[in-house]
Formats: sequence, C-alpha cells, structure tokens
Amino acid sequence: MRVLLAALLLPLVLAGCSTPIENAGPVATNHVNIPDEWVFEPREIQVKVGTNVTWTNNGKTFHSVTFLDPPFDEDIERNQTVAYTFTEPGTFDYTCKYHPGMDGRVVVTA
Repeated sequence: MRVLLAALLLPLVLAGCSTPIENAGPVATNHVNIPDEWVFEPREIQVKVGTNVTWTNNGKTFHSVTFLDPPFDEDIERNQTVAYTFTEPGTFDYTCKYHPGMDGRVVVTA
C-alpha cells in the first residue's frame, strides 16, 4: 500500500520542483516558434511598440494565434507563418483556441 501511495504522489512532488515558466520572464525577440509539443516557444516575449511579431508553425498539426485584445485570431497551418504589429504598449495574452493550456504573452514597451 505504501508503494502504491508513493507511486501516486511522486509525480505531484516532482511537479512542484520545476521552475514555472512565468518566472523565466519575457525573452527579447519578435519571433515565436510552434514546435510539435503544442507550446509557444518562447512562451513570453518582449518587444517595442511598432514591432512586427511572427509565429511559425513547425509542428505537425494546425494551431491558432488568438488574442482577445487586440482582436486577432489567425489559424496557422503546418509550415506557415502569421504576423501582427503591436502599435500600443501593454501586456497581451494569447492562446491557441484548439489546444487548451497552450498560451503565450507579448509584453510591448514604449
């Protein structure tokens, strides 16, 4: 019974040992890659106002780049790129509407 309990709790304990992505901080780049893992890499980026940000889908399935504010919702098929130019400073969260938990953030500075 103890072995079973330990086997059930070990993944929870190990998950608590990893560093959350949110603590990594934004990466200064204007390109986001979408690999096979159903993640945006990097998950959080920082750009200046007027920057054109591109997302490239290098994975095996389609995704979307979906912002609520500003309103932007583009499907992105395999080996395609979509882009958006940020015209105001702020923090802009986005997601893939097809894959829950697949999200990212763009921090735009003046």
